[in-house]
Amino acid sequence: MEKPTRKTILALTGLALMTLVFGFVLLLGRAERRGSRCTGFNVEVRDSSEHRFVTAADVRAYLAEEIGTVEGKALDSLDLADIEHRLNRGVGILRSEVWKTPDGQLHASIDQRIPVVRFQGPQGGYYCDAEGYILPLNANAIRVQTVDGALGYMPAAGFSGFPEDGPGKEWLQRMLGLVATIRRSPTWSGNIAQIHVEEGSGELTLILRDRPERFLFGQPENAGAKLARMDQYFRKVLPQLPEGAAYKSVNVKYKGQIICRNK
Repeated sequence: MEKPTRKTILALTGLALMTLVFGFVLLLGRAERRGSRCTGFNVEVRDSSEHRFVTAADVRAYLAEEIGTVEGKALDSLDLADIEHRLNRGVGILRSEVWKTPDGQLHASIDQRIPVVRFQGPQGGYYCDAEGYILPLNANAIRVQTVDGALGYMPAAGFSGFPEDGPGKEWLQRMLGLVATIRRSPTWSGNIAQIHVEEGSGELTLILRDRPERFLFGQPENAGAKLARMDQYFRKVLPQLPEGAAYKSVNVKYKGQIICRNK
């Protein structure tokens, strides 16, 4: 068996030294990370300039209530999955992504729930997103479609989440279908100031911006056809009246009919 040459011995010795140095650096890095502290909590709320329902301050305050102030805590003690889970339960938060950076910063990117309608009744009100998730009213005013009057569903004050199955949830889903149809319409999106729910019958009356007519809409079903009859009123009926005149009520509840009244 040949003896290792001097060159081979030097190469093996160098490799061993490099391995020891690499291991030492790795262990030192781990020790430093174990001893490092969170130096700050940065929050980005997406679409915050357009939809200001959730703010960075809201997120920080909510997490502080859940786990306390994160600044100054050991980075290794911060469970990112747990923080995301807790944030996702926060009011108005759809989903979150949390990560750390080598400078000791904790970061959170937040997708907020976007209210599409506000329900307002005698006993209070609430927002709702397109999925039917209830959001309580807050100080951040949001301009969305408004439904008022004898509401078919009213959650407990401060409630957030999806309502339980039952007649109230069914009514809410029907109303969301109407709101979705209005939002998709180039003609009516933004032009319907108020949807009023009548006491007793639960039928709807639509009130437009800067118009005197009250449109008797009936139940929220067949919304597309009823909105089309409203459009026909403006295109075919209103031009037959003297300039500046208008009917007080326009009934578009019935298929193939537009019933106009002055009382």
